[in-house]
Amino acid sequence: MGTGFRGDGHRGQVHYELDCRIAVLAKVATDIGRMNEQGIRCSNAILGVLDGTEIDSGTACEIGFAAGLGKRCYGLRTDFRDLGDFEGLPINLQVLYFIKTRTSL
Repeated sequence: MGTGFRGDGHRGQVHYELDCRIAVLAKVATDIGRMNEQGIRCSNAILGVLDGTEIDSGTACEIGFAAGLGKRCYGLRTDFRDLGDFEGLPINLQVLYFIKTRTSL
């Protein structure tokens, strides 16, 4: 493994390359977000997979965005552990609200 130094002992090139990679990844993230938004806007409904010990923040955001657009929202949860804000709630109360109120349009 290298030390991060160029042959002349300077880190300038390493920092420049890191800054370039960060800029490229930021653009990729923006492009993915834009395509995701367009997909949600063009859809009739959204299905969020809600498994795990905590709902994925991106999935929660997508459900909220779709609900705000008036889209039908559905949730799939095969993990039967409660992770809601109150005992007996299977998922986050706000996500649950959007799914319950946006499925019967």
